[in-house]
Amino acid sequence: MGPLPDPEAAPLAGPRSGVQGVPMGEADAGKTASPEFFARSRLEEVRATLGPVVHLDLSAHQTSHSHNLLGQEVAGQVSAYIRRRVLPLGQDRLESELLSARRGEAECRHRLAYGRLPAAVREGLEAYLSSVDAWSEGARLGDLVRQTMTHLKVDRTPVRPQDLAFLLQAESSGCQTGMLRDRDGGVLLWHTEEDHDSAAGSRFDRLRLVTCAASPDSPSRRMTAFIYPDLLPGPAFGWSGRSYVHAVDAFYLKQGAGVGGVPANAVTWICLYLGGLLAPS
Repeated sequence: MGPLPDPEAAPLAGPRSGVQGVPMGEADAGKTASPEFFARSRLEEVRATLGPVVHLDLSAHQTSHSHNLLGQEVAGQVSAYIRRRVLPLGQDRLESELLSARRGEAECRHRLAYGRLPAAVREGLEAYLSSVDAWSEGARLGDLVRQTMTHLKVDRTPVRPQDLAFLLQAESSGCQTGMLRDRDGGVLLWHTEEDHDSAAGSRFDRLRLVTCAASPDSPSRRMTAFIYPDLLPGPAFGWSGRSYVHAVDAFYLKQGAGVGGVPANAVTWICLYLGGLLAPS
C-alpha cells in the first residue's frame, strides 16, 4: 500500500474537501437552487459546526493513562450520546444490552485466565482492559450510572461503569472509510459519516485523531486513529507508523448463538495496538 503518514514525520492536515460555497448573486435572481447547491450548503454547515480536525497527541503517556485523558476530552459528548441514544431504549432492552456487555467483558477476562493466547495478544488484551477502565473513569461514566441507572439491574446486581463502557464498545457496524494512494506513495484516508439524527443530535461534537503509545514490541510503538467520541480507537480507521493501516466499518457477528464473545471493538483495538506485529491468519 505504500508508506503511511506518521505523526513524527509530518503534521496532520485538516479535512480534505473540495466543497466550495456557491453564492447566489444577482445573476441567479429568480432561479431555483439545484439539489447539488443544497447538498454542498449542508456539507459546509456541518464542516463549519465541527471545525478542523483536532489531533490529540497523548503518546508521551502510558497507554491506559492516555485513554483516561481521552475519556476526559470526550466526556461531554459521551454523556450526550448516552442520554439521547442509549437511555431511550427502555428498561428491558437496556438491561439486556448491559447484560450482553458484561458477558463480553467476562469473556475477555476468561481468555486471559484460561485461553491459550500468543504472548503479544495476551499483552494487548490486558492493555485493552486497562484502557477501557481508564477511559470509563475519564469519561465519568460512574457519575452517569449514579444519575440515570440506579433502577437497573444486571444479573440482579447494580450497573457498573464498566458495563456501560462495554455496551458502547460492542457496536459492530459503522459507515464507510476510503483510501487513496497518492502519487508520492502516501495513503489518504477519509471517513464518510452517516449517523446523524436531527432529533437526537450528531454522533460527533468535534473531529478527532488521537495518537497513543502502542505495544512496545510493535514496529512503530505508536498508534493513531480517527475516533468516534463514544468509542475507543480501533473502529473507522487508524495506522501505526508507515507500515500498518486498517479500516473497520462493519464487524459481522453471529447473533443468537447463546454464548458470550469478545466485543468486536476489542479486536479492532488490539489489532491497532499491535500494529502489524503478528501476521493475519
